[in-house]
Amino acid sequence: MKKNLSAKGLIPLFRAGLLLFCTLFFLSLEVYSITYYSRISSGSWSTGSNWSTVSCGGTAAGSIPTASDDVVICAGHTMTMNGNPGNCKSLTLEGTAFWSGNVTTNVGINGITVNSGGNITGTTGALATTGDLTVSSGASFSIAGTALTVAGQTAIDGSMTISSNVGAKTFQGLVTVNAGGSWTSTTMTTLLLFFQNGITQNGSFNAGAALFNTNPQSINGSGSLSFANIVAVIGVTVTNNNNTAITMTNTAAGTLQGTGNWTQGANSFLYYSGSTITITSFNATASNNLVEYNRAGIQTIYCTSYYNFNVNNSGTKTFACGTTVLGDITIGPGATLAGSTFSHTMQGNFTNNGTFSPTTSTITFSGTTAKTIMGTSTTNFKNLKFSNT
Repeated sequence: MKKNLSAKGLIPLFRAGLLLFCTLFFLSLEVYSITYYSRISSGSWSTGSNWSTVSCGGTAAGSIPTASDDVVICAGHTMTMNGNPGNCKSLTLEGTAFWSGNVTTNVGINGITVNSGGNITGTTGALATTGDLTVSSGASFSIAGTALTVAGQTAIDGSMTISSNVGAKTFQGLVTVNAGGSWTSTTMTTLLLFFQNGITQNGSFNAGAALFNTNPQSINGSGSLSFANIVAVIGVTVTNNNNTAITMTNTAAGTLQGTGNWTQGANSFLYYSGSTITITSFNATASNNLVEYNRAGIQTIYCTSYYNFNVNNSGTKTFACGTTVLGDITIGPGATLAGSTFSHTMQGNFTNNGTFSPTTSTITFSGTTAKTIMGTSTTNFKNLKFSNT
């Protein structure tokens, strides 16, 4: 018996055909992606004879990379980025990319890989990728004034140095410094370094100024972090979950600043040298976290509750309001803690190895456990109360 296909019966066939067409189309894009290699020691991106599709130093291609192509700048070669915009699907740096003018290079989802010998030089221009940035083990990657935007994640197994205070560096994804890796951006003295999805630090991390914005984020890992300049948190919460230490060594007022919130996670440590904290919200009550004010000079203590609380180094550290310390309080040698005119509640031990200046303050020891007042210095209280249960 002869059967006729109805319009309804043709629909599944049409859908299957469309799916097959789309699959073959996108596979063809992959098939026709080309890898371009630099072929001379020094040349420009926009000159076809400077590229080979065979190998490093191979036969001239006569064409330049496009957005669907992979690019390798080979060891010992310097390519001047003078195409505006330059485009490629991935960029591997084993030599040097040099920006001589205000041009932009866009790298696609396959991202940027920096191997040994890879660097970016120049004081202008921009490099952006919708993919990841990978700094391989053994690489010593340096970037100066060229702006950098990484939409994906950044993984550092070698070393990465930002060597200029010019050109914004924006990391939209998580930045991970792995064991053996290192991050250095101490030359950044203005807020042109942007973190938007947090940091995991298990290697070495030394920064200057930094700004956290766009997304709530955390700082994790087992390696310490140091910030030598302003740290700004704008409109989001940054949580310190690092279990070693975050040190902010800038001694200026408002070293930790912004319209956001800084939260100390459980078992975290913050060592702070600024004369004041001016951030909108500062939360330091999580279990066993420590905040230490350690400027060699006067400091005003941020008005909040603390878990463990230390003051250290010379100068007077003064409470700005009545403060509750849920854990222990320690006054280090050479430091002075001023109670001012406020009433304070202490729920842990009180160790004085420096000076406690009570002024007219009231100290109340409370909680459910015995408290010890100890240390190498004599402690004088103006008003002392106990309300243990």
